[in-house]
Amino acid sequence: MPSTPSSKDRLCRNCGIEIFAHKAKKGLCGQCYPISLRIEQVAKWNVQDPKSLRGFPRAYPRENQDFIERIKSGVIQELRDRLNDLRRWGNPTERELDGTSFECLFNELAMRCKTRSHRPFFGYANIFDHNFNRDQKRMLYSLLSKMLRDIRWHGVNWDQVFLHGRSKA
Repeated sequence: MPSTPSSKDRLCRNCGIEIFAHKAKKGLCGQCYPISLRIEQVAKWNVQDPKSLRGFPRAYPRENQDFIERIKSGVIQELRDRLNDLRRWGNPTERELDGTSFECLFNELAMRCKTRSHRPFFGYANIFDHNFNRDQKRMLYSLLSKMLRDIRWHGVNWDQVFLHGRSKA
């Protein structure tokens, strides 16, 4: 009789959310796995192998390995940032939640909604700490992080990639 996977086996290795089917035996959820694959693909970019440059912007020169290395570094950094975001918004049971984590989460949500104020929830940490008990905080954090995870990610921000590439030059 096959053994039932433990609850730890059902968690994504990156973000910690519970998943129903791991992708490609890497233990990653459906959001983390494609980003992980993309990092592996980008890491192989090489001017000597034009087929390896899949996903490299067509409008830019492909002859200069130095240039490709700078762009590769920026793209990988953008993808790792996305994995870090998913990890940050992951399973709230893995960390102690305080008012500051809610302040950051609400500010992140406000930024993604393009509010006028840069950090509209700055200074609200005490409100979250004093008005919500531990279980309420976990539930609220879970709902807000699900909302952030469900906002469509538009992929690599090429402006950031080229800024990263210039700073390395």
